[in-house]
Amino acid sequence: MGLRRGRPGALPRLRPRRKPGGAGPRAADADQRLDRRARPRHLPGSLGTDPVGHRRGDRPGPPRLLHGRGRPRWTPSRLRRRVPPRRPPRRRPRPGAARRSRPRPRDAHRGYHRGRTRGGGRGSRPRRGRRRHGGGDRGPRAAPGTAAGGPHGRTEPPPRRPIGYAGNPRGRGTFEVPRAVGAPSPLLSLVPTPLLPLALAALLGWGFLGDLFGPETVAPPAPDAVAEAVTARIDGARSLHPATADLYAEPGLRWADARARAALVRVLDAAPSDGVRDIEVHADALPALRRALADAEREWAALDGEARDTLADPRPARLAALDLAITDGLLRFGDALRGRRTDPTQLYRHSWFPTVRDSTGAQFAALAEAVRRSDVRGVDRALDALRPPHDGYARLRARLAALQGDLAPVPEGADLAPGQRSVRVPHLRDRLTAWGYLAADTLDAWSRPDAYVFDDSLAAALGRFEAAERLPVDSVLDATATEALNADLAPLRRQIALNLERWRWLPDDLGDHFIWVNLPAFELRVLQRDSTGSPDEPYAEKLRMPVNIGNAQTAGWTTPVITDSVHTVEFQPVWYVPRSLAASNVFPMAVRDSLALWRQGFEVYQNGAAVDSRLVPWDSVSVGQFRFVQRPGPANPLGRVKFLMHNPYAILIHDTNKRYTFDDGAGSSMSSGCVQAGAPDVLAEYLLTTVNGWEEGQARAAWQRGPRRGVRLDRPFLSQFTYFTTWAETDGSLRVYSDPYNYDARLAEALGLGATLPTTATPDA
Repeated sequence: MGLRRGRPGALPRLRPRRKPGGAGPRAADADQRLDRRARPRHLPGSLGTDPVGHRRGDRPGPPRLLHGRGRPRWTPSRLRRRVPPRRPPRRRPRPGAARRSRPRPRDAHRGYHRGRTRGGGRGSRPRRGRRRHGGGDRGPRAAPGTAAGGPHGRTEPPPRRPIGYAGNPRGRGTFEVPRAVGAPSPLLSLVPTPLLPLALAALLGWGFLGDLFGPETVAPPAPDAVAEAVTARIDGARSLHPATADLYAEPGLRWADARARAALVRVLDAAPSDGVRDIEVHADALPALRRALADAEREWAALDGEARDTLADPRPARLAALDLAITDGLLRFGDALRGRRTDPTQLYRHSWFPTVRDSTGAQFAALAEAVRRSDVRGVDRALDALRPPHDGYARLRARLAALQGDLAPVPEGADLAPGQRSVRVPHLRDRLTAWGYLAADTLDAWSRPDAYVFDDSLAAALGRFEAAERLPVDSVLDATATEALNADLAPLRRQIALNLERWRWLPDDLGDHFIWVNLPAFELRVLQRDSTGSPDEPYAEKLRMPVNIGNAQTAGWTTPVITDSVHTVEFQPVWYVPRSLAASNVFPMAVRDSLALWRQGFEVYQNGAAVDSRLVPWDSVSVGQFRFVQRPGPANPLGRVKFLMHNPYAILIHDTNKRYTFDDGAGSSMSSGCVQAGAPDVLAEYLLTTVNGWEEGQARAAWQRGPRRGVRLDRPFLSQFTYFTTWAETDGSLRVYSDPYNYDARLAEALGLGATLPTTATPDA
């Protein structure tokens, strides 16, 4: 048995399902019709149907309950009494009057709307059964008012989808048919058709229909007034980019479209993500200029025509100011991205000799041309091409962009030890990630499964932070560590901005295979690019080792920033003492002890001839008369191998006789200017096997006990000595190093930052 939905206000009824293998469709239809007429014996009433779908005699009300229970008892359909439908009495027509059909729709017994189906959706099978109480002619439609159909002359029924129908229990009702679309309004029907356009024009001219057709369209500023305002603005400007005036050789707006102006304002607002201050690209003044233009346009639109004819239009001056600020800001932004805000060779005299990035002229010309053509997409492409293509720049820029927003501090509380749970743990994770002691995670600190657990990775990162801040290293989040973690991040943002500027000083193509020495990190790496050779492709790290760099406390001993190449690997080398070191180290040692040079294996040459250092009266001669060469041996500061380079400053990579300086696994600033490698045998093995094709172990044997021997590389091996105090690793972590030569302070002053920067270093994990 299946339940069937009942009519409004009545109780549901049971309907027998169709049995398989029955008497066919006709029997099923007859059974459904009988079931539709059947009623439970405890609900009396006639079974006729009124026009609104109710059965007559069955008014909504409480059902009669049987056996004193709270729910009615239903009778199966097979036991119900088959009662024929009760038909209404036929009314006889008056003599001489034609019989008319009732004005009711064909499907009134199904509800208010036509086509109600079983299931309620479109495409469902309509209910089957006998139509009740007439319903009009089923033949072809007849014209309204004419007789059609059967012998009684029934008229055409109302439309199949009536609107505004109001039914009643007796089956009578009224229908409302809407007026046809496009029918003329009674007001407009009073106006003759030829005069209708003139009447509409008069109403519009008098302003009676202004509210219906929207506000009046305000004409844009006159081009001559705009050109005059731009020329006056350029003439009155004190400091503009040299290329700005050339772009306005033809006076007029470069950015007349409001959407283009809004897009370029967003580009300039994002300049701090590249380490460029908003004041340098006029991003700080653009909001006020935009508000002034909007106010001028609103005030001008509020005036009537007579006032506009008498008053001066303020919009050209505001448009010229905004347009000129955007154009000049874009050109200044392009210069900043190409590294032209300061000259490093003048800033760091006698210590900065890298290959200058000189391949940005075409990209800057493309930027100027895009501005001239008012091409917003061209501006975006040109600015992106002016950025350094290196992966290290992109990673560091992403870290700076992540630090632009505000970061919540770590809340104060009781001491938190590893393994405990606390709501302060997500704040701790965010702070350690911002400071660079944790790798940037794709998951938010609050969305991790272990968000509130102080795990081992957090403890290790907190320990590194405490060591860098010179705090007790116990990996406990106490009041002192919380205060250090909640320090202002602005100095870190400025330090990252300074290192982004140094990236712009490097050439776009560093090479496919080279030595990379970062002086503040006291670290040497060998990097290699894959076979594609794309400049923006990340490098694979082949080697890494600590190094010692030049001592900053002694004048002239700092290791310079330089681009060079290694051309020879020399085992058991001799040391040709530079004149600066001879005057500062070797000659004073000989004056103090005339046998010291002989004991340490020095050879002395005077006017090209060898002399015995024990017989020279060192207290009565000058250092310029002699040349000093130290033979291989334990006292030779070059150690067992050196890597010769082409530069004229006697800067090279070599071993050291003081191997104990690398016992802690880190480098320092203690050399006389050269780079002392922590694993020189590994570096020699790599270069000779990679470049010259030596067998593995051959270079190590020559380093340990071979005779003096110089091996020239088949091709020069590029080397880059750089200076980065912040470095973004490939895993997203940020390394912050000390500033051994105080280069950050000089660059900050040159760029107008002028703030005290952190001097602590991030130790390796």
